[in-house]
Amino acid sequence: MVLRFIAAVLLLVAVVAFVADITKPLTRGGPVTPMTIARQWQAYAPSSMAAAQKAVTRSTHHLVWEAVIVPTISLPIFVLFGALGVAAGYAGRRRHKVNIFAN
Repeated sequence: MVLRFIAAVLLLVAVVAFVADITKPLTRGGPVTPMTIARQWQAYAPSSMAAAQKAVTRSTHHLVWEAVIVPTISLPIFVLFGALGVAAGYAGRRRHKVNIFAN
């Protein structure tokens, strides 16, 4: 039940991010450039992003940051939150009750 609620919130964030990304070019003209978490993070807290990079590369292999985290945070926000919402919804789905009769 909780996972389905979290899935609904994540999918709502994905829809809002998608609408925000689409309405900017429609009103002002120009190409569609979806917002990414990396761009938002770099714009609002660049020292935090640098500290996170340092912490990850210090505690793990440097390829973890470059091969896993950077591509993940470089996805459009609506894709990332949509995928997380679908995964949470799938994990929180109602299971079918199976009755097993054994003699």
